[in-house]
Amino acid sequence: MSGFSASAVIAVAGGLVVIVFGFAPYLGWSYRRRGRFGPGHALLVAGTAVYVLALWTYTILPLPDPAVVCADPAAAQLRPFQFLADLARERRTGGSGTTVVLQVAFNVLLFVPLGMVLRHLFRRGVVSTVLIGLGVSGLIELTQLTGTWGLYPCAYRLMDVDDLIANTTGAALGILLAPALRRVPGQDVADIREPQPVTAWRRVLGMVADVLLVTLGGALLWLPTGSVLLSTGAMTRTEVADADLLRGGLRLAVAVALLVVVPLAGRGATIGQQLVMLRPQGEGGEPPSPAQRLVRSVTGAGGYVLLDVLGSVTGSSLLDGAAVALGVASLVVAALGDHRGLSGTVARIRVVDSRVPRAALTDAERWAAMPEVRRLGFAVAAGAAVLHLLVVALLDVMQTSVLAAGAVLVVLLVGAVAQVAFLMLNGLAMTRREGRTLGNMLTLLLGLAVIALTVLTVATIVLGPPSVAVLVGAVWVLLAYFGLLFWSFVLFGLLYARRDPAPGADAVIVLGSGIFGSRVPPLLAARLTRGREVLEAELARGGDAVLVCSGGQGPGEDVPEAVAMADHLLAAGARPTVLRRETASTSTDENVLLSLRLLRAEGRGERVVVATNDYHAFRAAIITREQGLVAQVVGAPTARYFLPSAILREFIGVLVRHPWPHLAVVTLIAALAGLLALGAR
Repeated sequence: MSGFSASAVIAVAGGLVVIVFGFAPYLGWSYRRRGRFGPGHALLVAGTAVYVLALWTYTILPLPDPAVVCADPAAAQLRPFQFLADLARERRTGGSGTTVVLQVAFNVLLFVPLGMVLRHLFRRGVVSTVLIGLGVSGLIELTQLTGTWGLYPCAYRLMDVDDLIANTTGAALGILLAPALRRVPGQDVADIREPQPVTAWRRVLGMVADVLLVTLGGALLWLPTGSVLLSTGAMTRTEVADADLLRGGLRLAVAVALLVVVPLAGRGATIGQQLVMLRPQGEGGEPPSPAQRLVRSVTGAGGYVLLDVLGSVTGSSLLDGAAVALGVASLVVAALGDHRGLSGTVARIRVVDSRVPRAALTDAERWAAMPEVRRLGFAVAAGAAVLHLLVVALLDVMQTSVLAAGAVLVVLLVGAVAQVAFLMLNGLAMTRREGRTLGNMLTLLLGLAVIALTVLTVATIVLGPPSVAVLVGAVWVLLAYFGLLFWSFVLFGLLYARRDPAPGADAVIVLGSGIFGSRVPPLLAARLTRGREVLEAELARGGDAVLVCSGGQGPGEDVPEAVAMADHLLAAGARPTVLRRETASTSTDENVLLSLRLLRAEGRGERVVVATNDYHAFRAAIITREQGLVAQVVGAPTARYFLPSAILREFIGVLVRHPWPHLAVVTLIAALAGLLALGAR
């Protein structure tokens, strides 16, 4: 590689180095001088860095062999417009003059971007831009004349005044073309004095800056350390190259300094957060405690770097997998909900614009600042991270020995059989206790379907053609997809249902369910007990919340569910003045909407805690989010035999609310399976 190709490679490589090292300073400058980070503006700045290096490489490099060049060094061409005489001479001698024209055109075009950048990015005036173009070109020509200012033994390139004229002309033309750069999107500015929204993009930029600073800091610390060890003879060149433990230790030390010590010593913000002008604070508006800062560091970028370093040093695929899972989960969580990130959710810390005055939050502000976790996507992200870790851990164990691999396979097989057996037994128990309805038979039908699919798979492997095997495999892929969704929904939902609500609720809404005549069954009684617990806690702290019993009258019920629920609470000692009855609703959506209508009629606020059973809590939470409510949902315990079938019904209900993404996945898998099956014939 030589000539222009080498210059291009050097310019791009050097530009990337400048971009990496300049990312954090540019990020801080952008938020403080432009009010925000604009990807379009950043792209233009990055392009400018590459362009400046290209100017240097194309005009100064490559350096030729002095033995060849210095025998007849280049002279200076000081006659203006000599290229016209050269062009005329070329044509008189039968040449086309193309080379002369292209050289002049290239010198003009080379400086057009300089004029555009000076005019658009640096806001230079017309005269200033032309003079800067003249000065840069003159500097280049003098560098060529002096042999790179004496670093080279002779002038190895021709200093040409025509190049000076062409370059300056190019800068002037760039002024005319500069308005085209305004059309690049992503260059908006904001008032630097006004707080800006905390977006997922802003959170991710801060995280990327933190990880980048740790990586660069570790590398910069390793360079002098490795050089000293090598020069003093403490390590050989091979030992220095293989010193993964030392390199990892240095990187870890930088991570501790930047991601743990800095937040602990300051007010909780990492350098990356400070660059994007974010400030962490507790859910009440107070500065985060040292314990919260430490938890946030361990579960955020600090935890990622720790796992990554330990994985690299020890060669553990489990630690590497954990680092990947934590990194991806952090990005996903930052992109969902209120963008506080995984670490902020765990540490109960949220981030605000650093320009927001620090003050204690009111109940309404505290509720508005609650982490938004009422999403199925949030649950699936957590489930996928856990599954990733389990798979990596199992593969790690299976690689230790054949015996370990066999033990893992046996455990997985026994677990699968036990799961199918549990579905069958639960389905039989449900039909015996609750009756033979489709809803009560869901677990039984699912167990039978898995058994039938297993038998079909074995028969296909033994007897069936390859095309049928492909289709059966596609069914297993679909089962795995919905299995991931289901278990994510189950585990995340049950954890969500057990969260204690934040104080400051205006009302507690207890969702109704079927009653027998006018008698409240144990399932509904558990909801009422949980709702009353929340209400009493709110009243004890001086609140004036009320409890809304919500539920209309269904088939086989003598009174509306809300009436029976209120009577049950009164019999248990509840105060009549705090009870309200909503008697028209027939679904969870109506439970919430009609209860809110009742509360609005009284002039009450809309900060509500919804009480239901644990299996139903997550779907109810999803419904409240889709209705645009600032609500919390709590769950009461459910009888164990009833729980699996009830959760399965809830899961189907969630899928039905938004079926199109899942239908798209099913269609894609079916189409791929069909193509593979046709190819296997």
